Amino acid sequence: MMAQARDFASMLAAAAIGCQALRLLAPRGALEKPLRLLLSMFFLCCLLSPLKEPLSWQPSGQMFEEQTGAHIQRLQDSYSSLLEEAVRQNIRRVVEARLQKMGAGGTNILVNVHAGEDGSIDISEIIVTLSEASAGLAGQVKRELEAEMELPVDVLTDPEVQSAWS
Repeated sequence: MMAQARDFASMLAAAAIGCQALRLLAPRGALEKPLRLLLSMFFLCCLLSPLKEPLSWQPSGQMFEEQTGAHIQRLQDSYSSLLEEAVRQNIRRVVEARLQKMGAGGTNILVNVHAGEDGSIDISEIIVTLSEASAGLAGQVKRELEAEMELPVDVLTDPEVQSAWS
């Protein structure tokens, strides 16, 4: 019984240290609150894990490693998804502001973002769809966005795109 209590306490300590380390390493800003919520939920799950099967709960070193590894993997996946979405939205805001300055109305913006295996962020391209009324600005939009963003930009025109600023 003491060995089980010791294993549970060490699992909680490792989870708390891991959560705090991730919180310290995470960037400040838009991701701070969702990440804090995610880490709190993870720690609460760790804390309540003995209640899942109270009669048969017998932690072992292997069980601890399996559970911790699964939790860490889910946490890393969630963090990558949050980071990708934050990058997409920030780039979209910058592009929208630039397009608004140029007077290009009725735009849809798609940013292709992928997280690499090593945790790096890869932004492959930006696709901007202009309304038919703004089709004459396509060349200027492409040149200016590629120069400012230093990323490949595709500019398309679509008569069905509604004006966002009208």
